[in-house]
Amino acid sequence: MDNQLKEIIKDYWDDFIEKRNLPLVRKGGFPIIWFGEIEKYMSSSLKIVTVGINPGVEFHEESNYNKNDTKILNRANELDDVLMDMLVRNLNGYFSNNLDKNHRWFKSYNKVLQHFNAYYYNSENAVLHTDLQTALSTDPKWSDLTAEQKNIVKNTDLFDKLIKYLKPKIFISSINYIDLEKFFHDFNKIHTFYVDEIDENKGKGYITIYCNNQEQHIINGYNCKGQPYGNIKQDWADNVMAKIKSIFEGKELADLNKLYEKQDILINNAPDRISATKTLKKTNSSGVELFGLLSTYIRSLGNRATEKQRKKDYVFQGVCKVQVTKHLLVYIDLDPRTIEQSVYDEGFVKHYMNRENPDYKCISVTIKNLDHLEKAKPYIEKAYRNKYAISL
Repeated sequence: MDNQLKEIIKDYWDDFIEKRNLPLVRKGGFPIIWFGEIEKYMSSSLKIVTVGINPGVEFHEESNYNKNDTKILNRANELDDVLMDMLVRNLNGYFSNNLDKNHRWFKSYNKVLQHFNAYYYNSENAVLHTDLQTALSTDPKWSDLTAEQKNIVKNTDLFDKLIKYLKPKIFISSINYIDLEKFFHDFNKIHTFYVDEIDENKGKGYITIYCNNQEQHIINGYNCKGQPYGNIKQDWADNVMAKIKSIFEGKELADLNKLYEKQDILINNAPDRISATKTLKKTNSSGVELFGLLSTYIRSLGNRATEKQRKKDYVFQGVCKVQVTKHLLVYIDLDPRTIEQSVYDEGFVKHYMNRENPDYKCISVTIKNLDHLEKAKPYIEKAYRNKYAISL
């Protein structure tokens, strides 16, 4: 263990000491900086890190680690070399010491990991798991914390230091689109693949890939009620991963139609497969494709804005109404008075008033391309936050 890693571990420890007595932090234990064997990870030919938000209660349980070590670490204040070795031994041993456990949550990542001959143990490439927001387990769980509570507990600077040390080639995650892109702001989205057939009662799935100028990649998949890559079937994941590996190997990206059958993706991406087919026949396919991207973005904000079709419109409850033609006409549920006049002057955002119902007022935008979609996202996010009184 080199000095740089020791300094990072000490920083995590200091954060733990500072916050372990907060009511929001689960008692006992120690900072769970990573899961997996770091030495084997560092010697792997392909370095892969899976990324979560913070350790859940099931990973905080004392039974996952050496009980005596856990008690000693929990009582300690200063982290000397002996205690650091003890901490690292327990972090490295999470899987090897618990091979009889199911590890169901971690196994979800295997839908992707197996395509790189990688896993957390007994694999050609050893994978590490670490968490973006904090190494501390919280009570209540992270998704139930308020924005203010999250700000008290989180420390993404530590995650930043750790991944700069680990230098992974691939990040694999299954987290909120906004959390991901706020931190990995130097990554550009390459493409989103949409699940072609999924139980409509459980929602839809997708896998998005990103890259940066250091040739690092992110594979971020749909999260269903806390389960990574939830609702994504293995055969579909296998098909998509074959295409993603082609992209990673530097094959032609300019025409993604070479990598998948575009029309099938577009039809299956819409909220209702039959009505989507009818819509596709009547409209320019770009409108349907843009709707798919918009729908995925809104779902990434959370599962509260239920999606319904009403005649020719698609309604995301409390957020917006969308008309799909060759473009998208989106009516966003924001009070027009909250928008500065300079925004209206630019012409993209418009003040809308329904003639049949003058009391209903909102703003509208026309989305003709991906740039328009990006410009519309902040207004859609604001409408979602206003409606459901949350901070994302």
